[in-house]
Amino acid sequence: MPKMVQRATNTWTHIDRGEATQIMMDVNMELKGFVGWLMRKPMQKRMGKILRENLEELKTFVETGQVHERKKRVNS
Repeated sequence: MPKMVQRATNTWTHIDRGEATQIMMDVNMELKGFVGWLMRKPMQKRMGKILRENLEELKTFVETGQVHERKKRVNS
C-alpha cells in the first residue's frame, strides 16, 4: 500500500431481496501528508470506477457463471 494511505477498509454487505441479492461495498481510505491531500480527489474518482467495474464483473459471474469480457481481456 502506498505510504500516503494510512488506513483502508472495504466492507461488503449482502442484502436478501427475495429473488435477488443486493450487494453494497463501503470503502474508506484515510490518506496522510501532502501527497495524500493532493491525491484525494483523483483517487476518489479512480476508486469509484474500479468499484463499479468490480460489481459489474461480479454481477455477470453470478448471473451467468461466465467471466466478464473485461476480466478475460486483462487475464489473457
